[in-house]
Amino acid sequence: MSAEDSEECRLDGFLSFSIQIIMGSFAFASLIIKWRQETPRRAPLIWLFDTFKQGSGLLLQHFTNLLFSIIAGQYLHQNSCAWYMCSHIVDSIVGVFCCWILHSFLLRIVSKYQPRFDRLRSGEYGDPISLFTFFIQLNTWWTIISLSKIVIFPLLWVLRTPIFYFMDIILQRLESHPNIIKYTDFNRVESNIGK
Repeated sequence: MSAEDSEECRLDGFLSFSIQIIMGSFAFASLIIKWRQETPRRAPLIWLFDTFKQGSGLLLQHFTNLLFSIIAGQYLHQNSCAWYMCSHIVDSIVGVFCCWILHSFLLRIVSKYQPRFDRLRSGEYGDPISLFTFFIQLNTWWTIISLSKIVIFPLLWVLRTPIFYFMDIILQRLESHPNIIKYTDFNRVESNIGK
């Protein structure tokens, strides 16, 4: 392994996993703080179900983005980290919008056809709380996220040239921060434009 390879961005390296664990811990801590301050406070089991849906959905999005980025990077001989950054940005904009649209559509169906689809009402698990209802809502949320990926990944693939062009402009601004470049190696994005 050359010195250049040792500084290359790796999505599956120790530093990458460490950063992801730290960020995940901060996200989970923020959910706990938010729950402790909400009024009225949800019952602990309801909060746990809601948090599990959010957390597992986030992991599903994260790992599908990682997988897509690694495959696209290897297939096109491009930097997988640049692909991940692009997919994360597009997912944060287009993916959240797609999930919102699909969830809003689902809520309309639930409102129109109550009580037939009452188990799909997000955050309501029945009285007494039903584990079956939780699993229905969990699978529904995973389906919504998966459907959003069907929109995002082809869009990212088709628009890869302009996206990488703008990514290069953004990352050129980071050149004055050598530590960021050292750990990400995004400076190779420029060579990826047009591939």
